[in-house]
Amino acid sequence: MSIKNVWAGDVALIELTRSGRTDAPGEILAELKHRGHLTLDKSGTPSLTGAGVKRAEALKPCEANLRAMAVNASTGRAPLMTASGSGLRG
Repeated sequence: MSIKNVWAGDVALIELTRSGRTDAPGEILAELKHRGHLTLDKSGTPSLTGAGVKRAEALKPCEANLRAMAVNASTGRAPLMTASGSGLRG
């Protein structure tokens, strides 16, 4: 699977496949839901959809790079696509 439009939510997808939990903010979870990658139950607990699992599995080999990009983006050293706009396209 070719991965395009890498963004901060991709780290959350990988975390959810590993442990069923993520520390991603609500904005990220809302965008993942909008993109069809997860659902939220009444308590706000996320569950991956089939599309979310497929994307997360495709991203796992580059997890370390995604995490490094997310850290660099949070410190302003490198752009990374967020729910509100793009900074990196793959």
